[in-house]
Amino acid sequence: MKIEKLFESAGFCHRAGCFDLICSKGIIDGSEGEAIRKEGNSVIAETSDFRAEMQLEKQNGVYVRRDFFTNLSNEPIVLNRYYARFSFVTDNAQVYTQFSNWCNESQGAWQTLKTSVSVENAGVRTAQEGTPMLGLWDENTGRGVAFHLLANASWKMSAKKAASTMTDHVAVVEAGILDERLALLVAPGETITLPEIIFFEFASKTDMGCTKLHQYLSEKTAAGNLQQLVSKL
Repeated sequence: MKIEKLFESAGFCHRAGCFDLICSKGIIDGSEGEAIRKEGNSVIAETSDFRAEMQLEKQNGVYVRRDFFTNLSNEPIVLNRYYARFSFVTDNAQVYTQFSNWCNESQGAWQTLKTSVSVENAGVRTAQEGTPMLGLWDENTGRGVAFHLLANASWKMSAKKAASTMTDHVAVVEAGILDERLALLVAPGETITLPEIIFFEFASKTDMGCTKLHQYLSEKTAAGNLQQLVSKL
């Protein structure tokens, strides 16, 4: 698994590209011919009515993905789906997800990715019944990628096995706001911030590289505390 290969937009709908987006003004699903461009650390899909933007930042061994949806039109747009997408070329993957409930937290397991696997939360408790993280492991390479969603709404994470050609397979990971009954009204000129996603490679299915996450969050917290302290001086 190569991180730099995750955002290929080779023209396969529902498999390629960075976005899985449906709104009242159109669809962005990785199809060939979509107006997608790169600007620095950003990937942008834009029509005359709306823009989807992914900003990617690397810090201390982890990648942070931030997504934004902007209404460019002069009338409201209804956003029905916006999932961040990652595609891996692999035909032998396993997926890790977790169930979580009172006194039964972090009940997780690995399972072979034969068709699709998903975890979601439709309530107000971020980790009730499902934990907003997902691990993908490639049995052929002995490497994996962990995804952690910083939920700001009801959420969903999924992985599915798909065919990119007649013989090649991909594992497609998607994460974001739960699209079930989603009808988010976006005003003209308004920008919606989607849930932040932290992801990174790991070499052990036991700890899934958790020290990278701990270090990133510790340093981010320390920097935030220092900034607050300076602002009070």
